[in-house]
Amino acid sequence: MNPRPRKPSSFVDRHGLWTSAQAKAAAEVEKIIKKEKLEVVRFSFADQHGVLRGKTLLASEAPSAMRAGVTMTTTLLAKDTAHRTVYPVFTPGGGFAGGLTAGLALVLRYLAGGRYELGETLPLDAGKILGVGLGLSAGTAAASLLVGAPVLSSALIQIDVPVLGTVKFVTALFFDLGVYMIVVGLVLDVLRSLGARVDVDLSQQQTAVASR
Repeated sequence: MNPRPRKPSSFVDRHGLWTSAQAKAAAEVEKIIKKEKLEVVRFSFADQHGVLRGKTLLASEAPSAMRAGVTMTTTLLAKDTAHRTVYPVFTPGGGFAGGLTAGLALVLRYLAGGRYELGETLPLDAGKILGVGLGLSAGTAAASLLVGAPVLSSALIQIDVPVLGTVKFVTALFFDLGVYMIVVGLVLDVLRSLGARVDVDLSQQQTAVASR
């Protein structure tokens, strides 16, 4: 009985991204990490302005990170050349900016791996994400009216949680979360509908070229 062919385990192996020279360079980096007994390794990326951003990983995770990739940092899209936050993601009203940031991450994932990698990244139905987001946003507005307050009014809520103590949050959080989900769902729907057709055309062209 013939053994089953071994399925490539990493992103690099599945897509054949490395040349033999690049594979040797990665192996050399692993040797240096072990030889120098490094504890952490800094992975850097150039943002849209050409400024280096990055994150620090444990040295033991570096080999798999080189082959499987590293999750993108928010500073890659949220900072300008003066290191100021362009999108106020973590402030009231930041749901739209947060959705744009997440949407850009999905676009980059799609460009890197196509519709299949996008499906693995967020295996959820875009329509359901949009529906839940609309429900949260509309529900927040309706809740304000039910308590006799103006539409989209924000209130501060304090809850005593064991161990954690007093936890404070504003009701605008639910509206921002709804807006965030709407933007993410919309980007996901566009990528899967329009982008899927692009993938089909490219695969047909590659098949036609290979058959010649």
